[in-house]
Amino acid sequence: MLGINPAACGDIPLYLYSDTFDMKDRCHYVPYGMMRKRLEFTDKTIRRIADHNSRVLPIFLSEVFCDNASQSCAIFDDAVLLYKDHHHLNPFGAMFIAKSVEDKFAQFMLSD
Repeated sequence: MLGINPAACGDIPLYLYSDTFDMKDRCHYVPYGMMRKRLEFTDKTIRRIADHNSRVLPIFLSEVFCDNASQSCAIFDDAVLLYKDHHHLNPFGAMFIAKSVEDKFAQFMLSD
């Protein structure tokens, strides 16, 4: 998904840098267009499923991770990396999604 290996961001031993040297400074930038294109497949699949079943709450990852106004997509929440490899979220990434859709999920559950 990312086109980079986010696990490598932490490969530098802690004793080689100071606390002020943020993990985000050691990692690559992921171009907005690339991230949106990679999320497109997931969004389309979720949309197809939700279109055929009203009991499915569609959660579009492009809406969770990307901001169209700033043309950026999150791979960090503050200084916490959200991915464990090119395509998979780590537990922090899963929690990032859960936090971002919490209200939408509550409304969906109460709508029946």
